Amino acid sequence: MRRKFLASALIFVIILSVLCVPVSAADTVEGTLDNFTVKKNYDDRFTDVKTGDWFYDNVEYLYELGLTQGQSETSFGASNTISVAEVITFAARVRSVFFYGDSEYAAKQFPGGEWYSPYLEYLKYAGAIGTEADSVMETKATREFTAHILANTLPAQAYSTLNADIMVEAAGTGMYMGDIFDTLYDEDILILYMTGICSGTDSYGNFYPKTTITRSELAAMLTRLVNESLRVEIKWELPDTAIPIEHNYRTYKSFITDSPSFDTTPETIEDYGENIRWMLKNDLNTYKYSFPGECDPTVPRDMYCDAVCLYPEFGYNGVSVMVSLNVTGKEKTTELTLTLTGDTEQRRELALEKALELHDLFWERGTITENMTEEQVAKVYYNHLATSCQYDNDFKTGCYWPSGALVDGLAVCQGYTGAYNMLLKIEGISCTVAQGPNHIWTVADLDGEEYHIDATWGDRGNYSTDKWFKQTRENSFRDHRANLGPGNYSQGFEKVNVE
Repeated sequence: MRRKFLASALIFVIILSVLCVPVSAADTVEGTLDNFTVKKNYDDRFTDVKTGDWFYDNVEYLYELGLTQGQSETSFGASNTISVAEVITFAARVRSVFFYGDSEYAAKQFPGGEWYSPYLEYLKYAGAIGTEADSVMETKATREFTAHILANTLPAQAYSTLNADIMVEAAGTGMYMGDIFDTLYDEDILILYMTGICSGTDSYGNFYPKTTITRSELAAMLTRLVNESLRVEIKWELPDTAIPIEHNYRTYKSFITDSPSFDTTPETIEDYGENIRWMLKNDLNTYKYSFPGECDPTVPRDMYCDAVCLYPEFGYNGVSVMVSLNVTGKEKTTELTLTLTGDTEQRRELALEKALELHDLFWERGTITENMTEEQVAKVYYNHLATSCQYDNDFKTGCYWPSGALVDGLAVCQGYTGAYNMLLKIEGISCTVAQGPNHIWTVADLDGEEYHIDATWGDRGNYSTDKWFKQTRENSFRDHRANLGPGNYSQGFEKVNVE
């Protein structure tokens, strides 16, 4: 609730800033958007900009304004990334046209240095930016940094409050623009949303601020900045106020929804798995049982270890086995003591606590609602792990369990998958795991259909990729083998032959 209030309050502050900030005195003339006039006709010279492309009109208009010549005579470089220096250059040219009607006039007043230096120095002189770009000019521009530049390129009166009402309402649900708030340049991103220069990259208005920006995306933002008729009116379908549901899946043992039994003489991997599930269902991490005869302790140890790895959400990834052989006359009895090994009990409880907090927060904010499908719910948590967790290349101790992903924000595939399966099971979504050489991922039943979901590989650093969400069994094993190579593959207890 506090986050929703702060988000709405921030938007109100931005509305006031757009309405009330005075014009900078650095430029000596009064600027106007009327200075942006067509100077030449576009002749479809760019082969990578085709009629029907979402950005066609933007590239066409940018060319006709004389603000771009493309990367070559025949290519705009629509899907290519762009450097900070290029963004700065575009921004300075736009500001120069706004005030002087000439894209190069202002930069010519600051000669010398690198090719981009006149444009950089002009924007700094105008007060549009400070020194934040000085050391990153030759790096790839992120969407966040680009928004920062463009939100300050022109004086306040060039921006608008076109989308102010829906943004305030959306912020109140806590469901929209979730990856914007608390970023370094959140106010600048919101100014672009409010003005209609951006509307987000998905149906929930997420911006993916840390990802790089393409030339086609920048063309769209620039042309919307200088031409009010191209600005986008946001039309999100806002949900009714969400009503949190108190699920029954709030304890570890509740994740086992049936009633397993314990077999003192297990033979198959399924039998050993049934015993593990019985222990988990009864909140036992140690259990002792006896059976006639004697056994090789490596067999139950290996079988139990294979079985417990199918339930990474519990925070265990191994089983220690102690064997005691009793001999009375000619009769032999083996006493087996199983101990589930893995995360500490304290961190297991902390992981569950964090998962429940996240569940409750998403319901309270309206990020998850009663009318959402299981697929939509699963996607919410998939996206969340991508933005809240990083792959732990140092392989710290906690990275192998759900607590690594949920508490520390650092995990490897076992931690990602354990955390993701825990979140799904709290929502009542049935899931298990698939495994390949040194890798594990989720298999979930979503709306009656089985899908593979790899939360680890879906994390692209502060954003998620849909490639590893909701794959068919066939495609998943094919794609995983292409990355992992030959080896042993399985789904649940079933061994899978992957050619």
